[in-house]
Amino acid sequence: MKFPVLTRKEKEKLKKEGEKVKTEHLEIRYLYTEEDFPPRMVIQSLKSCGKAVRRNLLRRIIREWLRERYPYLPSGLLLFIRAVSSPSLPWREWRGPVRRELEEAFGKIKGKKK
Repeated sequence: MKFPVLTRKEKEKLKKEGEKVKTEHLEIRYLYTEEDFPPRMVIQSLKSCGKAVRRNLLRRIIREWLRERYPYLPSGLLLFIRAVSSPSLPWREWRGPVRRELEEAFGKIKGKKK
């Protein structure tokens, strides 16, 4: 499943007006809008996460988690998820900690919905 992607204007709006949630390895910016379109998002991983193979793995883990929860996300939600660093575990064990951080962050986001 391909997720709808943020436009340049939406990214700028998200940067100016959106709220931020930080966890150990992730930084999530979000904004609830009044518009009636499916949730849009961008997933980014910085070079500080490691080489391309590891950055891609982090993005795949995040996309997999979002794919399971996408139908339950509210319409009009703009998301920018950035992997800032990678877990200090062997890469085969990343799935658990990253998913826990996503659950924690989205728990905070749902609590702040307008």
